[in-house]
Amino acid sequence: MAFIEKARTMARYLPSFGNSQDVGIRTQPECIVLGVREGVTPSAKPPVRIFLGTQLAQYRAERVFFWSVEQVRDPSREYEIYLMKELRGFNRRGWLTGFTNYRFAIPHFAGGSGKAIYNDVDQVYLGDPGELFDTDMGTHGYLSLSDRDTAVMLIDCQRMATVWSLAEAQHERRSTLEAKARTIPGLCGPLNPIWHTRDAEYVANQSKLLHYTAIHMQPWQPTPQRYSYQRNPAGHVWFDLERAADAAHYQVFTAARPSAQYRELQARYAAEKQPSLSEITTFTLADLLTLEFRQQPHEQVEGVCCPEALACIPAEDLPWVLDALFERARCQVQVSVSTTTPSTTLTNGAAETRVSHDPSWWKAQFEAAGARHAKKRWHLTVHTRSWWRQPITQVYEGGYCGNVPPRVWVLTDTHPGNTTQTVGLAQALGWSYETKALRFTPFIHLHDILFGAFGATRLGLQRAQSAPLALPWPDLVITTGWRTAHIARWIKKQSRDHTRLVQMGRKGTHVAALYDLAISCRYFRLPPHPQRVETLAPITQVSSEKLTQAAERWRDRFATAASPRIALLVGGSSYAYRFDPETAQRLGEDVRALATSVGGTVFATTSRRTGPQATAALKNALGKSCVFHEWQPQQTENPYLAFLALADILIVTGESESMLAEATATGKPVYIYPLPKQPLNWWVQLKERIVARSERQRVGSRGTIQPQTGMQYLCARLIERGIILPQPDLQLLHQTLVERNVAQFFVPTLPPPHTATLHEVDTIVQRVRALLGIP
Repeated sequence: MAFIEKARTMARYLPSFGNSQDVGIRTQPECIVLGVREGVTPSAKPPVRIFLGTQLAQYRAERVFFWSVEQVRDPSREYEIYLMKELRGFNRRGWLTGFTNYRFAIPHFAGGSGKAIYNDVDQVYLGDPGELFDTDMGTHGYLSLSDRDTAVMLIDCQRMATVWSLAEAQHERRSTLEAKARTIPGLCGPLNPIWHTRDAEYVANQSKLLHYTAIHMQPWQPTPQRYSYQRNPAGHVWFDLERAADAAHYQVFTAARPSAQYRELQARYAAEKQPSLSEITTFTLADLLTLEFRQQPHEQVEGVCCPEALACIPAEDLPWVLDALFERARCQVQVSVSTTTPSTTLTNGAAETRVSHDPSWWKAQFEAAGARHAKKRWHLTVHTRSWWRQPITQVYEGGYCGNVPPRVWVLTDTHPGNTTQTVGLAQALGWSYETKALRFTPFIHLHDILFGAFGATRLGLQRAQSAPLALPWPDLVITTGWRTAHIARWIKKQSRDHTRLVQMGRKGTHVAALYDLAISCRYFRLPPHPQRVETLAPITQVSSEKLTQAAERWRDRFATAASPRIALLVGGSSYAYRFDPETAQRLGEDVRALATSVGGTVFATTSRRTGPQATAALKNALGKSCVFHEWQPQQTENPYLAFLALADILIVTGESESMLAEATATGKPVYIYPLPKQPLNWWVQLKERIVARSERQRVGSRGTIQPQTGMQYLCARLIERGIILPQPDLQLLHQTLVERNVAQFFVPTLPPPHTATLHEVDTIVQRVRALLGIP
């Protein structure tokens, strides 16, 4: 079985071939009208017509596109947005997306009259599209960035109807149709670049339309089965828009404004007699289509069950239908769907077949609905088939865990840095938790050889020396590091996916899809993922309460020390940085000279990585006036927190990630003392070459980044699947801390201090509470 699992995993590294775009079920684009806002005097200007090329996989981008228009549009004007999705009669062979040629059919769908804007769905408006619509076109038939880049166009539909016909749009290649337009002199006119800003070209407060042209860098990751996604330099713009839409509970289609497909399905079942909905808890497709279901308010029932009916609801309407189901249920929503056979929908009164959604799509829909309805549990069963056609049932759960407070386990190993992060998050959550101290044998390394990063076994666990793991299983497991990660996944498996996993650490979160929440640092350089949350620095246990307690305990020992009190926090050698006696001597001399110049006192502490020789050299260089604490194994007294609490200035060696995180959490002036680098071994150099190859982008003739192919794709998949783990970029950490004004680089004469505090745990706490459905 392990060999079969390995083979299936390796198959995922190969790029997907062929076109898997949406089937055609619509004869016309669907029009959504954004009317004049209530209380606003209507404008005399004509409606703004926008034709949007989109497909089912782009449901998140589609919603954010509409939301972006709502944010910047003229409230006194009407906007007509035509969804060009799943259009019938188009030959999709060779299309890069599911809507490549729809743009050339706009003159036909617009009736050969007036103007229209064309947009790809992977765009957002940052300025009023009405300004673009009102642009004077002169004698041109269409305006675009170039005659080879038609992703944004302002079209004179009457003139272009003689150039691009519906039949040509359905059967000719995109390049052929663009070339045909180029044969007519002056047909294409220049579009102001502010209306078509691409990826890294984005300029805040200047760009009026942002286009995410790099398909494998789209922040919402629409087709993870085809691409290994990477960061987009302008991704924060899109995420900010989506967060705002989430906060407003915005949906394009609602119960008051369902899609045309929903209305046709509703008409089909309108004649069927239905029982009173307040008397039933199981909803059929006919129930979901009745007018009674859409009306508010409803009498709540204890729980709602919906077997197989949701698969027939149009994708556009699923969010509001789910909202209605959640609103009807007092406690829980249970749904089962099947992806083993295509679902059926209606178009113009005739039954049509459409492609079923995969389990991840259904899970995402329920996670979004659950986030909108606090304190309600959901249970989703998805029936699908494996690649060898064997039936598979996948079960997902989410929402309110039902226990107040939830049962929390904290898994720890012998690594202090891991324990600091794990316990730090558990304490920040404010719930009681049970610590499970685990010990491992050397066989833990065999686990990765046999099962890879995807294994969920207890191989390598020293059960006699570890805390017991038994029923009742927890609602939440928090852990850090690769050793305990295998055990966390085993616990989730035993609980039948009830337990939620929050994983931290570079080697534990390199495959984010394995966890409900993967918390990693930006400088880890791990690929983006919907379940990954990135911080600047690791989570720590440092809090104002702990610092106050440490200060009270050690205050007498610091009382007579001359100010300013300078705390020197020392790490040691690592794979990339060297801390030998010569470096320790230089560090000690630099800090001693600083203390002498300002008349202060140095409080220094080492760590387990410092080493005896470097410790001796550092102690000698600092001199006898320094208060020096030498780290020892099994020590009971450690003034480390007191140093953080009572010092006026903190100096930290640059290779120590945890010490930097703890120092910047105090709000005191922090100075980074960089250590010299040391040569990387051959394996690290090879990994870095693979990482660099995955990030090497190809630019096409239109100046846009081309989709991943070949070695770039393979290298990116190796990183995504955890086979190749990038090395952390501590220089990126240092640079980010300095840019955020929470730290500065050490120089002999310290610059004016910055006292901004790095406190990221609150954001993580919110995500964990949302994961459990706890408001």
